[in-house]
Amino acid sequence: MWQVEHRFHSQLPMATVWAYGASQATATTPGPTIEAVRGYPIDVRWSNHLPDRHLLAASVDTSLHMAHPARGIPTVVHLHGAETEPGSDGFPESWFTAEFAEKGPTWEKETYHYENEQRSTLLWYHDHALGFMRLNISAGLAGLYILRDPANDPRTLPSGRYEVPLILQDRMFHADGSLAYPTTGVNPDHPQWQPEFFGNVICVNGTAWPHLDVEPRRYRFRVVNASGSRFYRLGVATEDPAWSEGPTIRQIGTDGGLLRKAVWIAGGPGRRNHALLVAPAERADVIVDFTGLPVGSRFVLTNDAATPFPGGDPYCHISEHEDNEMMRPYQVVGGTVAKQRSVAATSGEEVRSLHEGGAPRAVTLVVSRLAMVDLDVLDVSGRRLRELLRRALPPGTYGYAWDGLDESGRKVPRGVYFVRAHSGMESATLKLVLAP
Repeated sequence: MWQVEHRFHSQLPMATVWAYGASQATATTPGPTIEAVRGYPIDVRWSNHLPDRHLLAASVDTSLHMAHPARGIPTVVHLHGAETEPGSDGFPESWFTAEFAEKGPTWEKETYHYENEQRSTLLWYHDHALGFMRLNISAGLAGLYILRDPANDPRTLPSGRYEVPLILQDRMFHADGSLAYPTTGVNPDHPQWQPEFFGNVICVNGTAWPHLDVEPRRYRFRVVNASGSRFYRLGVATEDPAWSEGPTIRQIGTDGGLLRKAVWIAGGPGRRNHALLVAPAERADVIVDFTGLPVGSRFVLTNDAATPFPGGDPYCHISEHEDNEMMRPYQVVGGTVAKQRSVAATSGEEVRSLHEGGAPRAVTLVVSRLAMVDLDVLDVSGRRLRELLRRALPPGTYGYAWDGLDESGRKVPRGVYFVRAHSGMESATLKLVLAP
């Protein structure tokens, strides 16, 4: 485990994170994917090179039942879903600090042994230290572990670059791009601790709002929900109404490995679509088939799970951000890869659309009927920076430009921001990139 710098978005500054890797120069978040073969055991020496001060120190609540080393950050690695010997399980009280200077009461050894005797499946490893797990994982300590079985795994499944892991994590960021986490508890007994955390930005494979260019063929997506509290109800939406049918989706595996029979999620008999529900720490193995879709068609991975699940707010991003999309977009491409910029909006009855204008930081607002409209600039945490408009507008098309200043007239740093148009119960949100 190392402290390194990581960029969550191309237009955000580097952020300090904790990461797994053989060295500080190669450490990443999520951590490197470990691939193992059934019947061939491996040994892993997990070592702690983290600094003495916690990356999310303001959120550490010492009133909890937790590890209390005299110095340093307690960590221990748990391989989630694995059939593991007790000494290598990574129990919460098997924590250790840098250079194994201090150890928890159930600590046994420096090198963990994984037998790899269970069915082939997708596992994931993460921090498990007593009282620190939620913070250490949020700081970046999580990664994938794929157990394969060449003798029994179907050879027709997509592999290589057509097998894509999707590690889903919700996060919060400060305006400067650094990681944020709640620092106020829910009762006086626990002044910093909150029972659940729901970040307002969904990251996929350590990137906020990534996109993936795909070929018109089948892909295998290995999904893990690495969020602490958030459920996901995943679906795929088309960006263009002309493309009425998207890719077909079948689930072929779960936490325990491959299913006996694939289950249709989208595009099955009768074209009835279902959502893929993934709980915290749960994994899903799905086949998405882009065969026959036109080159240039674009699709969005969406989430409409309520927060908290199942009876809370159905929006997982700030201000209904981009219709709850997490990865945008899948674009079907031919022989070349075309970079795509993320621009989208939701549509309401009064605020019909919100899209980019012709000039930098300019937006065009289309209003379908007389309405009181608010037009605001938000940062990535959902905080309002600037009010651009608040008045009644008759039907029509309107152009507005943001000068890059906040409400007090100060210039905001470069990065990702949002313009939100709101009227009554309807709203539309557009992502803008403020470049140097």
